Amino acid sequence: MAERIAQSTSYELAFKAFLTTTGAEATGLTIAMTISKNGATSFGAMHVATNATEIGNGWYFVVLDSTDTATLGRLAVRGTNASINDVGIALTVISATTGGATNLDVASSTLATPTNITAGTITSVGSVTGAVGSVTSRVTANTDQLNGQTVTAAAGVTFPSSVASPTNITAGTITNVGTVTSVTNRVTANTDELAGQTVTAAAGVTFPSSVASPTNITAGTITNVGTVTTVTTVTNLTNAPTNGDLTAAMKASVTAAVPTAAQNATELLDQAAGVEANLTVRQQLRLAAAALYGKAAGLSTTTVTFRDTNDTVDRITATVDASGDRTAVTLNST
Repeated sequence: MAERIAQSTSYELAFKAFLTTTGAEATGLTIAMTISKNGATSFGAMHVATNATEIGNGWYFVVLDSTDTATLGRLAVRGTNASINDVGIALTVISATTGGATNLDVASSTLATPTNITAGTITSVGSVTGAVGSVTSRVTANTDQLNGQTVTAAAGVTFPSSVASPTNITAGTITNVGTVTSVTNRVTANTDELAGQTVTAAAGVTFPSSVASPTNITAGTITNVGTVTTVTTVTNLTNAPTNGDLTAAMKASVTAAVPTAAQNATELLDQAAGVEANLTVRQQLRLAAAALYGKAAGLSTTTVTFRDTNDTVDRITATVDASGDRTAVTLNST
């Protein structure tokens, strides 16, 4: 059975190659890699990799990237070299979320907590950890009725009167209010009107002017603002502020937020994958400098090294065969 791999994910594939003539382990070879995705009737180039990397003792590996594994279904991988029998590996690309399974019952994570129970009887409840939305009917002083089931208070516990959260109070008297979060209309200097009910300030207390918390101000004029602690986004400025409009802390904050030329240069040089995957511009320049005008050694051997321009470290170490072809490369860009 073909090995199953997740769709659109990187996968490292290992294989062993044997010489056609003797059947011995094939070492030090350049093995070209091609793939055939589901539905394709021929082999084509991989997205990034072109040759396998030698591990040793006839073993090699190649990395399939997320583009190589993007198509569900059969994925054939082929390795070729004139000295070996073709290497063939069969894979099956499956969904990374379902694992290729179909016709499953609904996943437990998709089961919502029921919001309404319209019928039936709840005979035993261990504990209620959240809030009870409402008590629809009150039975006696110490019992409440919830969906037709009578709940009796424990010894020493008294249920409060059932009070819904009112949206409008049009008549009557409120005798005790913990906190009033907003006042919709102001009547006089020391009285406010709450849904038709007049509330008078206590002696020595003056009600503040009624101010809603605005989200957007599209017109009008703000004449006096004590302190602005944070401004998230300014979408439009009719008049640009002058220096007198900014405090020293604001000016310092704005100046600190603007990157310097050196910071911009560093950001460019050290941008992740600035040249290739896992290779910044700075690292690319170091490697290129070593290859172009750094000291070189071992050019007549199977191991060639190129030094950095300060002659302190081997930047490039390459393994080459008798033809001078590179079969493995180790980079040091730090």
